[in-house]
Amino acid sequence: MKSILTLLIIASCLSLNAQNKKLEKSINKFLLMETDPTVNTGISVGVIDHNYQKAFSVGELSKGSDISPNENTIFELGSCTKVFTATLIAILKEEGKLKYEDDISKYLDKLYFEEKDITILDLLTHYSGLSRFPSNLPERDENGISPYNNYTYKGLLTYLKKYKSTPRLERRYLYSHTNYVLLTLIIEKITQQKYEQVLANKVLKPLKMENTTFSINESNQSDFAPGYNAYQKPVESWNTEVFKGALGLKSTTKDIMIFLTAQLNDADSELLNILGNMQNYTSPTNVKNVRTSIGWHRIKPRKKYYPFFAHSGATDGHQVYIAFLRETKTAVVFMSNSRNSNYGMGNSILKILNNRWKRKN
Repeated sequence: MKSILTLLIIASCLSLNAQNKKLEKSINKFLLMETDPTVNTGISVGVIDHNYQKAFSVGELSKGSDISPNENTIFELGSCTKVFTATLIAILKEEGKLKYEDDISKYLDKLYFEEKDITILDLLTHYSGLSRFPSNLPERDENGISPYNNYTYKGLLTYLKKYKSTPRLERRYLYSHTNYVLLTLIIEKITQQKYEQVLANKVLKPLKMENTTFSINESNQSDFAPGYNAYQKPVESWNTEVFKGALGLKSTTKDIMIFLTAQLNDADSELLNILGNMQNYTSPTNVKNVRTSIGWHRIKPRKKYYPFFAHSGATDGHQVYIAFLRETKTAVVFMSNSRNSNYGMGNSILKILNNRWKRKN
């Protein structure tokens, strides 16, 4: 009996290994077919399928380096930072330090918010009526530095004092970096700590995400993938104080795979339960099959197929796409140090993982 059981286990392992090899071949083939070295410098991809995880890469870490990016290469996350900020808000809610229904004037200066009728949930789901970015955001300077780098809290207060919120009944989904600037301030007000420290203590350290950071310095410079614009010219890295909780994080394929694994995990853990609960809140957007959630967007490919959660991010020189499908325990992270759009490639890899959406409800 034991020998039969052993043979069954061996056969199962061999079958699984063959499936994984087939998947790796499909993804490698896809990346080679879809990657154009004249418009993409380096790409790093991580995939998860149940307990199977694999990192892939094509191109160069920097132009002419002949060094390939890898799972420890650091890319700018851009708007994918918002998922982490939303996670901190969800944790503070679970700790009883705020409610999603709270008016933000409870935590921020009433002079700017008392008459605006904006809740924390409005900020999280992009229903606040606030503009995508402050109208007084400066132009790029003569060196091409991102206006986010040069924006100040003084400028933010000037914008907020003049801004008249859209009446609640007239509001529609409007994706806004400004929302997550305010959420960052709320986190700092409640915790009386800098956002960076709160994120490290409540998310990065518990999950052992050791290479997720806001700054590039001597210790991690060699692992950073320098960014290139749409014309493949090098650009400066984003280093923003005001927009740090909306656009400022930098991370690796390895760390984001850890974060995505946590999204898929059903273990009895307080943090993992919080991550799962974030997926329960959804509101409509202006796209039929897309709903906004707590930090994520929920996308349903077709009527009979499972929905998945995703977020994309872009800076002057980087593109990032992260997505997961909880029901099938699959996820993808796609990172590129090029401003040319690559979002479709990340989505296509998730589709490959799900056998071209053949895993149905």
